[in-house]
Amino acid sequence: MGGEFNRFGKLRRAGLVRVNLGQQPPIAIASAFISGTGEFTMTIRGQTGWTYRIEVSDDLVNWTLLRELPSTGTVTEFKDAVSFVEFNRFYRAARKD
Repeated sequence: MGGEFNRFGKLRRAGLVRVNLGQQPPIAIASAFISGTGEFTMTIRGQTGWTYRIEVSDDLVNWTLLRELPSTGTVTEFKDAVSFVEFNRFYRAARKD
């Protein structure tokens, strides 16, 4: 929500707030790194029972589904051993509806 205001409730804001209307929290990438062997590892925070869509791109415009990953709890780990051969490989995770 945007507008010309500097407070939302009792919190100071600079004209921008996010309001959660009873929806479940969004997923978040907690960490992402490439190991010494070139394996890409991404840790996803979300909810138990969710399924994530792991997508890859080489240009950040066109995305391809790599796999669907069921959550293993509030923290789920994804690994991709192929990333070391693809220098321009980008990842994103989204909750499957």
